Amino acid sequence: MKTIHIEVNDFLAAIIGIAAGVLLVIFPQESLNVITYGIGIISLVYGVLRIISYFRNKSLSPFFAGELFLGIVLVAIGLFSFLNPGGIFAVLPIVLGILVLVEGISKLQRGLMLKNYGYQRWVAATVVAGCIIALGILLIFNPFNALVITMRVLGIVLAADGIAGLWVNFIIKRYYQ
Repeated sequence: MKTIHIEVNDFLAAIIGIAAGVLLVIFPQESLNVITYGIGIISLVYGVLRIISYFRNKSLSPFFAGELFLGIVLVAIGLFSFLNPGGIFAVLPIVLGILVLVEGISKLQRGLMLKNYGYQRWVAATVVAGCIIALGILLIFNPFNALVITMRVLGIVLAADGIAGLWVNFIIKRYYQ
């Protein structure tokens, strides 16, 4: 009986993964909006709970001062998500782009150092660094399209994972029964 329960859970997880993946591929912008509202709701609820926790434990306020600050920040993020749904995801690719760009420059520097040390495959490290730099620049200067592409890639990965899950369950069931 336990085996059947696991198979049903795996089957449902695979179907949900495939469905979510297809939705992300077909409707990337709408998916971003749903995610933004989800972040907004979670942030608002958690922020309000942190603020309540602060006021309930006011006699211990030095120990709970962080609760008030965290609550206010989370409520602000939640409100921002509802007032400007695309705002969070408009800023996120730019921040990630800056981080990726800095990482790429660091890798480029290491690749050139490898050349100076006589490492024969320094070109590969430098080419990879160049690709990382290009990705960082893409995220910074074209954040919307980069985010839509990211959502589609995520959708493809989810769908592929779901299909792989179904296939593995099929193989297991076929060979072990």
